[in-house]
This record gives sequence, structure tokens and C-alpha cells, in this order.
Amino acid sequence: MKEKQRLFSLIAIFAIAGPPAVACAEEQVLCPRSDDSWANFHPGTWARFERFTTQGELKWNEKWKSTLLRVEEKQVVLKLEPEDGRAGEAKELPREIVTPWTVTWTEIGKETLQLEGKDVECRILERTHKKSKGTTRSWRGIVDGREIVLKAISHAEFPDGHVEDDHWRLLKAREELTVGGRKILCQVSEDIEDNDDGKGEKSKVTIKTWYTSEVPGGVVEQEKRGAAADGKETVWTTKLTEFETVKEE
Repeated sequence: MKEKQRLFSLIAIFAIAGPPAVACAEEQVLCPRSDDSWANFHPGTWARFERFTTQGELKWNEKWKSTLLRVEEKQVVLKLEPEDGRAGEAKELPREIVTPWTVTWTEIGKETLQLEGKDVECRILERTHKKSKGTTRSWRGIVDGREIVLKAISHAEFPDGHVEDDHWRLLKAREELTVGGRKILCQVSEDIEDNDDGKGEKSKVTIKTWYTSEVPGGVVEQEKRGAAADGKETVWTTKLTEFETVKEE
């Protein structure tokens, strides 16, 4: 059972959450290539991560190295190498880059939000989902001279009965963390995901993320807390411990 949990945990590194994939324009192309946290780096770039997991009385940690092998037209290919001395071989893991699609945002109002104790005047934009029944709303304001997303709320109902509610907010525009002796300036967000599979199973996950486009993988640190229907909580804390980027020749 523990090895199954470990395997799932290793594969799940590619589900690390970052900022919402929304740009500050009323009409935009949602392009996973531009939003992918590895696609903007060159092959040979690598990053080391460590994850601590607590599940009831069970506690364990994992270490791994992710290396960018290729950036292709429709996928990013990474090599995953476990480095914690446990069973497991290096594996190539492709990640699909989905065909871009266009969405249209409509401004529906304005609201003042607070960020680190300061008022920020925001536009509220809304778009209708194309692959589910529901909408996403985005609160956007000027911080440090540019328009960014401060809050996003999404509700989605899928044909199979699955329902997802997502509440994302920016906690800090700047916070400095240290990785391998380097000082990294991050944004900090909180994301609360409520899921109902339509068959009686419900779950809730709260995710706090320190992120930046300066590092491969996009995430410097992340804490995920998941509560199942039985109330049992699992906590994953993932940290970037070291990285090296390859410059274009």
C-alpha cells in the first residue's frame, strides 16, 4: 500500500499547482505551451525536489530529480529520477501540450480587494467554459505597475456528473525564499478546490504555493492539504532544493 502511495506521489509532481492560467486581456488564446512551467527552458535544465507526506499516522519523504529532455511541438518530455535510496528507476515522462483555444472575457463590474493590507481597485471579468457548464470570474488590478490576477473563482459541471469549484487568491505579490543559496522572489497564492464526482464522493484540497517563472517547474514550495469524505487529511509539502538552467547556445 505504501509503495502504491509513493508511486502515485511521484507521478503527481506534474499536478503541482501554480497561478491560474489567465492573461490580462479580454480576448486571449489559452496556450498550455506558454503557461507550461518547463516549456520555456532549454533541454538539460534540471531541478531537485523533496516532498514530505503525512497521512494519519504514516509519514514519509521522497526526493527526486527532474531533467528536461525535449520540448516538442505537442509535448514536453522530462526524465524523473528517484534520489531517496528507495526502489524505483529513472523514467521518461511525456507531458502533452494541448492545442490552444480562444476564450473571450467580459467585464462585468469592479471591486476593491486588499493585498498585503493595501487597497487594489480591480476589474471583474467573466468567461463561459467551453468544455463544461459553468463560468470563471477573474479579479484583476494594477500591482507594481502591471495588471495581475488577484482572485479567480470557477464553477464547472461536467457531462459525467462531476462538479468542480475552485477559489484562488493571491496572498502576496512578493516573498523571498532561498534555494540552494540563491534568493528567489516569489508570488504566494492559495487555492481551494472542492470536488464532487457525482456518485457521492466529495473531496476538498487547499493548496498554498510559492511560485515564479524563474525556476524550472515554476514552483519553489507548495503545501497541499487534502480532506477525503471520511474526514481524514493528507498533507504534502513539496520544496525545490536545487536547480540549474541551460542557456541557449
